[in-house]
Amino acid sequence: MSSYCGTPSPKYQPDGTSDYAIVPRPALTFGVELEFGIACLPRGYIDPHPEDNRQVYGILDFGLAETNHASNACLGLHEPICIEDDIGDWGPIQLHIADTLRKQGLYSCSDVDMNATDYDLATSWLVKNDSSIKFPPLNYKFRDVEVVSPPFHFCKEALNEVAVVCETLPSQYRLISNTSCSTHVHVGNGTLGFTLPYLRNLMAMLWAFEPQLDTLHPNHRVGPTRYNGSLREHSKLGLKLQSRGLNATVGLQRIFESKEVNELVDILSRPNYQQRPPYTMGYSIINLMEKGTPDSYEDFLEAEPTKKTVEFRLHEGTLDAEAITQWIRLCVGLVEFAEEVRPDNLRTWLETYIDTDYNVMQILEATKQPQAAEYYEKKLAERAARGPDTSERIAPNYHVDHLEESMIDDYIRELGDWCQEREDRRYE
Repeated sequence: MSSYCGTPSPKYQPDGTSDYAIVPRPALTFGVELEFGIACLPRGYIDPHPEDNRQVYGILDFGLAETNHASNACLGLHEPICIEDDIGDWGPIQLHIADTLRKQGLYSCSDVDMNATDYDLATSWLVKNDSSIKFPPLNYKFRDVEVVSPPFHFCKEALNEVAVVCETLPSQYRLISNTSCSTHVHVGNGTLGFTLPYLRNLMAMLWAFEPQLDTLHPNHRVGPTRYNGSLREHSKLGLKLQSRGLNATVGLQRIFESKEVNELVDILSRPNYQQRPPYTMGYSIINLMEKGTPDSYEDFLEAEPTKKTVEFRLHEGTLDAEAITQWIRLCVGLVEFAEEVRPDNLRTWLETYIDTDYNVMQILEATKQPQAAEYYEKKLAERAARGPDTSERIAPNYHVDHLEESMIDDYIRELGDWCQEREDRRYE
C-alpha cells in the first residue's frame, strides 16, 4: 500500500458508507494505441549489431538490387544519414508485425489487410503507421508503427492480452520508443457515451488536478507539447480565463455550470482557428460531441462517431507491459470514480483542494485506486533517484527504450547538438 493509504474520499460519508445508489452496468470499455519505431535492414546491408538476435532482415519486402547502396558500411555510426527512404515499404512491415501477433493467438490485421480482406476491427489488433514519430539517423531503416487494440471490456483478461502484445513485440524486433512516441488510452461506456453529470464530474477532476496528474509523466510529455494540450492552458476555457486574469477555481465553476455535453466538449477543446501546436488536447473528449451539434461547434467535424470515448494522451511511448496496464487501470479508475461520486460531494472536495499541496498519491487514494497509488509512488521515487530523464539529459528527441543504449553511445555523444537542432526545427 502507499504512504497515503486511508486518505478520505468524497465518494463516502464519514461513516464509511456510500450515499449514492449505483445502477449496475457492464464494465467500462477501453482501447490502447502503442507508438514505436521498428528497425529494419534490406537484404545485403550489414547488420551493425549482429549480436542482437531479434529480427531485422526479411521485414522489408525488397532486396539489395532495389536500393541505391551496395552496403551500409560507408554510413558511419556518427553521421546523420539515414538509409534511403521508401514509403512503399509500410505495407510489408505492417503485414509482418500483424503476422507475428497472429502467431501469438491474437486476431490482428494491418492497413494493407483492410484494403483486401474483411477484418473486424471490433476484435482485431490493427497495425498501421503514424507519421508523427521521428527517428535518429542510425544505420537502420526505421519505420513508424502504431498498434491499435480492439475495444475491450475492462477486465483482467483484457489487460493480459495487452501485456502479451507489449512483451511479444520487443522480444521479436529491434524497437525504439523516443520522445516523439506516446501511448494513448481510450475509455468508453460501450457505444453509449457518457451522460452530462458523469462527464462533468470527470472533466472537473481532470481540470482541478491536472498539475498533480502531470507529475506522473516525464517532462517531455507535459506542458506545451505538439499533441498534448493542457486543459488549463490551451483549451478555449483555459485561454479565456488567462485573457481575463481569472484563476482555475473560476474554470472549475464554469465546468460544473455547463448545461449540455456539446457545451462541455466545446469549452474544453482547442480553438479551431489555432494553427499552431498543440493540435490536440492531452485529455480529449472531442469524440463525445453529440449529433445535432450547432454549427458553432466546428469540432464535431473532427469527431469519430463510432468511438465515443475519453482519450488520455499523456503517457510516454513504451512497450513496458506493467507501465501500460497500470496506466490503463488508472484511466479507467478515474472514469469509474466520476460515475460513482455524488456531484455535490465532488464539487466540495475539488473546490477545497484545487491548487493546494494535495499531492497525486492522495488523489489516487481518494479516488479509490490504492494499486495505482502504490505503483506510482514507487515509480516516482525511482525517477527522483535517477535524476533528470535520459531523454532530456542526452538527446531530447531520441531516447532509446528497446534498443540497447550502448548501441548508440557514440552517436549520442557526437550528435546531441544535432538532435536538439532537429527538435527545434519541428516547432518552427
